[in-house]
Amino acid sequence: MYSRLKSFIVKHDILYDSQYGFREKCSTQHALIDIVNRIQLNIDRKLYSCEIFIDLKKAFDTVNHEILSRKIEHYGVRGIVKKWFHSYLSDRFQTTQVGSHAHLK
Repeated sequence: MYSRLKSFIVKHDILYDSQYGFREKCSTQHALIDIVNRIQLNIDRKLYSCEIFIDLKKAFDTVNHEILSRKIEHYGVRGIVKKWFHSYLSDRFQTTQVGSHAHLK
């Protein structure tokens, strides 16, 4: 599934050029180089720069899965693959337990 979806994304040029961390032949080092280059360019132009860094390791847990499902369809994922994603994203719950106390989210 991963290979097919990856091929689809590449073929249809879906990802933004500055999405580095999880793309083939791209790393977070590329993102840092890009940021430094932009800052240097702004300094040369006497402009201010501001960067915001966010750790997105747990981002999937915060994404509205209904919106994600619609976006997947918007980008052309249909049929069995769409159903597979929908099944994976539907009716998921997260539980946190500390000692004997559990919290269902």
